[in-house]
Order: sequence, then C-alpha cells, then structure tokens
Amino acid sequence: MARWPFDGAIYDWNGTFRNFLGSQAEGLILRTVAPGGCWDLEFSLQRKATLNYPDIDYPFDVRLYDNQGVFHRTRMERRTDELGDNAEQIQIRAINTIADYQGYASKVFALGTAIETAVSTVRTDLMPKVTAESLVATGRTLTAAYTIKAKKARAVLQALCDLGTSADVLLYWYVWPDGAADAYQLLLEAKPATAGYFVDIRNIRGRFGWDGEQYANKVTVIYNAGASNVSVQDTALQGTGPTGTNDIREKFLEVPDLANSTDATNLGNSALLVYKLLRGMPENAIISAPWAITDTNRQLVPLWRVRAGKRIAIRGLQPLRLGTVTDGRNTPFITQTEYNADTGVLSLHFENIEATLEGMIAKLKQRTEI
Repeated sequence: MARWPFDGAIYDWNGTFRNFLGSQAEGLILRTVAPGGCWDLEFSLQRKATLNYPDIDYPFDVRLYDNQGVFHRTRMERRTDELGDNAEQIQIRAINTIADYQGYASKVFALGTAIETAVSTVRTDLMPKVTAESLVATGRTLTAAYTIKAKKARAVLQALCDLGTSADVLLYWYVWPDGAADAYQLLLEAKPATAGYFVDIRNIRGRFGWDGEQYANKVTVIYNAGASNVSVQDTALQGTGPTGTNDIREKFLEVPDLANSTDATNLGNSALLVYKLLRGMPENAIISAPWAITDTNRQLVPLWRVRAGKRIAIRGLQPLRLGTVTDGRNTPFITQTEYNADTGVLSLHFENIEATLEGMIAKLKQRTEI
C-alpha cells in the first residue's frame, strides 16, 4: 500500500478520467528540473492480470493533486507489464515531453523582437498543449534577425533564455500545471536573486563544500556559423587576490545560429555571470522532515510541492570566506528535485552540479532519450 500524502489520477488524451492511482500505486518518485519544470514520475500498479492495454495508454496524462490542486502533471511515455500467478504489475514512466513534440525546420525571429515575445511565439507555434503562459519582461530585444534551424521547442526556448535579461541575468523556462485552469502553463523567469524556500540546517543532510571546477573569468562566444567570435571577461577576477585568482580561465560557447555581435555579447555576459562564481554551497541535500521547508510568508511547503528553479536559504550554514563568492553561499539554486512518495524523502541537487549552460542542455537532451 502506498503511503501518499496526496492522490493522483490518469486521464486519456481527451481529458476524460480513466483511473485513480490511490493505494494501488507503489514506489512513486516524481522529479522537477530547471530549466524544464515538471520532469517525470515513475510508479508501479499491482492488480489482477488483464490484457486490456487501452485502459492505460499513450499519451495519457498522469496528474498528482493535493488539497491545493494539481501540482505535478506529465504524459505517459513508457509502460511495461509483468504477468504471473494471475497478477499483473505495470511499471509506468511519465515524462513532460511536450516541448519535444514539434520543432522549426527554419524560423526567423526579426530584429527588435523582445525575448519574451519570441518565447510566446514558440509556445503558440510548437506547444499547442500548453494553453497558458506567464512571461517575465526581460528588457532585452534581438539586435539582429535570429534564424533557428532544425530545433524542437525545448532547444529553441533554451537558445532564447541563454540571451538573458537586460541586466545579464540568465532566464529559465518551465512547464508547470496550471491547477485552476486544468492546463499546462509556460513560465519564463529570471534566475532568482533571493530565496523562495527556507530550511534550518538541523533539518537537512548533504555534502557541503565549494566548487571551482567550472569557474571561468572569460567567456568567448563563437557565432555566425563559426565565422565570428566575441569575448567578455572580468578583469578584476583575473587580477591578484584576494579578489582575483591571478590567472585567466576561459570558456567557449558555440552558438552558430546567432549572426549579430551584440546578441553574442549579451549571451556571453549572461554566461559569465554564472561561470565566474566560486560557489561555497552544498552539492546535494536530503530532507525528510515534513515540516522542514517554509516559503517567504513562513508558510509550510509540503516536500512534494518543492520545485526546481528556486533558491533555498539554509539557516545556520556558514559560507567559506572566498573573495570571489557573490552568490549561492547560503542560498543555493535548485536545479533538480526528486520526491519519493513511499519514504517521504526529498532529494535536492544544486547548481554546482550543473554549472555550465551546455551541461544543463546536455542533461535535458539525455533525459529525452527514453
């Protein structure tokens, strides 16, 4: 019997209810990622043997809900049946692949297009299942036409987010369930500067330290199909200590679709803001106390509702005294959550695990290969 503090149900492609999960489901694990939003969930169903496959079919929706409404929604991508002794065990994996269904063979975003306008166009053109959106005003526009070729929605969204805001802050996109409208919603947000969650150090277990492996104080962007490049750097960090590291450490980013030097420079500045941090922060953490996490209003946040894409303030964690640390010492940025419904344990992964832009993209691509 599953020990869920919430419930779930399966709906067919017409939105018609087909099956409660309830106590028949076991071993449920749900994940969220940044960028991306609701990522996947896995569980198994035990029942009397039947070969009635259409009762749980592709691409049915799996929705989890509590007393606040739907908080996790994904679409079934894999089902495996094991039959024996007049019993059937169904292993199900549901993944949020809506951003991988359609793509542009070729698409031109015009000069002067705001980043959020381009993101809205991607949703309209390539993500018809996502019927709502909430997009931050980025203050940044394209300074030249941007031609996208042979990319699905996920890759296009990431390419636009990498351009950042007018303050050179990285952008993140998410697909979350909009419980009120019973729909999917696309969110575009700037990387937060302050904590959205709070936890006492006594209620968290994990690995603590600092990460300099991905550190760089210079970023070179190769653009225009490899014909051009532009570099941005932080000369103060290249100088002597305690502020600087007394060396030049360079990262290369290849963005062949970009054609304009200003856009390439904007992308480089947004990337440099991430790379130049020597992070004094935990690598990962485990939280099991159901009362451990609160929000900015000091309200309890159920562990299953904790999402990637926010910072969590760890009260009582003392930062390392590194001269170049300006970010994430006590408030690491959550890049992945994993909640085990049977054990009630929440696992968190932080930004230093996926410090590079290309690393985040590579991981998302890897997860789509199911």
